[in-house]
Amino acid sequence: MPPFLSPALAALAFLTRLAPGRPLAPATLAASVIWYAPVGLLVGFLALIPHFLGLWPSAAGLQGWLYLGLSAWITRGLHWDGLMDLADAWGSNASGETFWAVTKDSRIGAFAVLAVFLIGGGQWCAASALLAAQAWQPLLIAPLAGRAVCVLLLAVSPAWPGSTLAQAVKPGATAAACLVSLILAISGSVWAVGPGKTLLLAIAASALLIGLCRIARSNGGLNGDFLGAAILLAELLTLLAALVWL
Repeated sequence: MPPFLSPALAALAFLTRLAPGRPLAPATLAASVIWYAPVGLLVGFLALIPHFLGLWPSAAGLQGWLYLGLSAWITRGLHWDGLMDLADAWGSNASGETFWAVTKDSRIGAFAVLAVFLIGGGQWCAASALLAAQAWQPLLIAPLAGRAVCVLLLAVSPAWPGSTLAQAVKPGATAAACLVSLILAISGSVWAVGPGKTLLLAIAASALLIGLCRIARSNGGLNGDFLGAAILLAELLTLLAALVWL
């Protein structure tokens, strides 16, 4: 296997079910970070296959539901799990060790349910509206943008010492990985929604990064739950930005 393909396959195996799951060394996990945004683009394309095939063309709500469901299936629901854990910890106003204990609790709390309802429902409504308008391009770019924000969050926030995952992938959030992610996200957004909405999205994504960074720093760092939440929230922001002036 060519050396440059190993990190790409690691990103696929870690972020999706599109490559066989296997134990990955920390160095391989770190090297895979530069591939997060391209993997996001692939997820967006695969989730749009029902639309590209012309299935149920008059049922935009069903197409939006399929888009959301396929995206969750392809990613094994990994990011939704992170969003739910972070929502319970942040919503309960916990801090420090209590905050991290809540994120590791496998039980589902009220804030987790609320987060899935609001973020998932928002993505479904936005996706359905865009598909009804035959504006599928933002749906292709949204997963890419989400993973670009994930890389940037890794770069600017410290990893919580108790998080093996965050400690392993954080070294991969290099200047090169951030630059690749930004170039792909910005160019893709300009293509999908135009420069004006791209600027709006950049402002919203910056606010999201600042908010997540504040939560991370007030609790001593971040873990994988922050990364999953960042991906889903940035995806929603991308879809909402695309709906402005539609």
